[in-house]
Amino acid sequence: MRITTALPGLALVAVAALGAGPAHAAPAGPACGDTLTVDTVLTADLTCADGVGLRLGPGVTLDLDGHVLRGGSLRQTGVVVPAGGDVTITDGVITFWGAAVADHVYDGAPDVAAPGPLGGTVHLDRVVVRDGIYGVRTVAHEDGSATTVDVDRSTFSLVNAPLWIDGGALVLHRSTLRDNSSAVVLRGGRATITRSVLRSNDGAVNVSEGGSAVVRSTAFLGNAAAVETWSGGSADVRRSEIRDSTTAVRLNAGSGSTVVTDVSITGGSRGIQAEGGTLVVERVHLADHTDESVVLFAPPAGQAASARIVGSTFHDGGDGVVSAWGAGLSLGGSTATANAGWGVHAPGAVDLGGNAAGGNGLEPQCVGVVCAAAP
Repeated sequence: MRITTALPGLALVAVAALGAGPAHAAPAGPACGDTLTVDTVLTADLTCADGVGLRLGPGVTLDLDGHVLRGGSLRQTGVVVPAGGDVTITDGVITFWGAAVADHVYDGAPDVAAPGPLGGTVHLDRVVVRDGIYGVRTVAHEDGSATTVDVDRSTFSLVNAPLWIDGGALVLHRSTLRDNSSAVVLRGGRATITRSVLRSNDGAVNVSEGGSAVVRSTAFLGNAAAVETWSGGSADVRRSEIRDSTTAVRLNAGSGSTVVTDVSITGGSRGIQAEGGTLVVERVHLADHTDESVVLFAPPAGQAASARIVGSTFHDGGDGVVSAWGAGLSLGGSTATANAGWGVHAPGAVDLGGNAAGGNGLEPQCVGVVCAAAP
C-alpha cells in the first residue's frame, strides 16, 4: 500500500500494462493443402506450387477477401469441395489451375469421377477465374448423384472449359464468360442461365448426353457458336440476344429439342443450322448474316427431324430459309426480305399461311410456301 500511495503514477502504469495483456499476432491465413472446417478469410495471396490448394468441409465459406489463390501447374486443383453439404467461395481470384474448383481431385486425367454419393451445392459469388483448363468441374457419381453449382456475379476468362458440368446442375446468373474455349459444357443434367454475358468464346453453351439448358435474358456476343446441341441435348433460349456468331444456334444430328423464342440473332455467318432434332422458332429476328438465316440440312438416314418456324423475320442475309426437311418444316407468319439469294427455299414444307417475301435475289421469292409481296 505504501508503494501505491507513494508512487501513484507508477502503479497506474503497471495496472494499465497488466490490463492490456501480452500482444498477439494476427491469426495466420490458411496454408496450401489445408482442409477448412470453419468459415475462413484469406489474409494474403496464396500460391501453391503443387498438390491441392484448399479443401472445404461441409458448410464452410471461403472468403478470398480480394486476394489471389494461384496454382503452380495445370495438373492441380485449386479448391476441392465436399461430396455433401453446401459451401461458398466469394470475393477473389482463382487462377492457373487444372481445375479451379472441383468435387474431386483433378490431376490432368480426363475421366476422374468424384467420390460419392454427392449432393452438395457449391456457391461462387464475385469470383474471378482465369487461366486454366477447367473453372468449375463436377462429375456425377456412378450412382447418379451429382453436385449443384450456383454462380453469381462472377467472371471466367482464358479457361478451356470454365463450367464443366457432367451430370449435375448449374445455375449461372449475372456473370460474364469471355475469351474461353468452351464456356458452358453440360453433359447430362440441367442448366439455367440468366442475365449473363458470353463473349468471344469458341463455344458458348454446349449441351449433350441428354442434358437441357434454359437461357433467359442473356447476351451472346462474338462467339463462334452460341448454343449448340448434340447427342440428345436440348436448349430453350428466350428473350436473349445473339450477335456476330459463326453459327448462332446449331442442332447437330441426334440432338433433342431446341426452342428459340423472342430472340434477336444478327451478324456473323449463319443464324440457325440444324441437322436433326426438333426445332421451334417463334418471333425471332434474324438479320445481316453472310450465309443463311436458317438452314435445315438433310438428317442422317433413319433419324427424324422437325421444325416449326412462326412469326419470324429473315432480313439482309445470304439466304432467308433453306430447308431439305420437306414436310418436316412448318412455316407461317414469317417474312423474308432483302436477302442476296433465296427468300424461302423449302420444297415440300407445310405452309401455315401468312408468309411474305420481297427484294430477295432469287426468283421465285418463296419455294414450298405461298408468300405475299413484302416491301
